[in-house]
Amino acid sequence: MLSWGIFMTILRLAQAAGIVGVCLLVLLSLIPGAYRPHTGAPSNLEHLLAYGLTAAALALGWRSPSQILRIVLALLVLAYGLEMAQLLVPARSADWATAFVSGFGGFCGAVLGAGLMRGLQLKGEAGRGLAPGPIAAGPSVGPAVNAAKGGPSTGRAALEGYK
Repeated sequence: MLSWGIFMTILRLAQAAGIVGVCLLVLLSLIPGAYRPHTGAPSNLEHLLAYGLTAAALALGWRSPSQILRIVLALLVLAYGLEMAQLLVPARSADWATAFVSGFGGFCGAVLGAGLMRGLQLKGEAGRGLAPGPIAAGPSVGPAVNAAKGGPSTGRAALEGYK
């Protein structure tokens, strides 16, 4: 079971990793071509993975749907902006197809990160005695406490807490 402290630690580490990822994307995109490290993989694969991993970390760190949409849009704008900025860097050129692949990698990574976060949230809710889904708004009071209050000891009403 995932404790709340571990969940929050994962969240903060993901936020830090995402910010570092964005900084690396900018740095590696704007250094002259002769100094840029090469993995040996095709350029489009490098871009897909770099933006995908960055987006996954950001989506893990900032998990609301509106934030994830902003992450995808921001990475897409960043990809195209960095491609345009590369026109000013010696031995670099702009390629719109590469920017598209980078943006697609950001989208795929955000979907992956959102899915991982949903899995962590469900695991964390189960560890805190919460039912997954919309009735997980607060902690479950539990059967013994509910029965002592004269309320239901099982079923949905027990999960929601006796009022």
